[in-house]
Amino acid sequence: DPKRLKAVKEQIIIRRRGFGWEDVGHYWSKDGYTYTASELFDHFVNVVLEAERTREIPTEPDVSLSVDNRRYMLGTMTALTIDERFHAKSGEEFRREMIEERARREEERETD
Repeated sequence: DPKRLKAVKEQIIIRRRGFGWEDVGHYWSKDGYTYTASELFDHFVNVVLEAERTREIPTEPDVSLSVDNRRYMLGTMTALTIDERFHAKSGEEFRREMIEERARREEERETD
């Protein structure tokens, strides 16, 4: 059933990406084999929900803002100094703006 498969995948993704629990993920397919909704559901119940019983659910998202992992030599021009795409906000600035936006939306009743 495609709807069940989609729902199970969403629940696994929420915990893996949203909560940052990388160890509860599961392949959708591997070595040419596509896992069924039933197999993924078994993983969800036996691994994901089991982990959820012993872990704390994060109250705010991870805001790590790694921009570029390449190393540059001292004394040379880098992409960070000439490319506007790399002028990212600090994690704290991003978090502050997120909190302000959430408060604004709640005040204007834009939230659920």
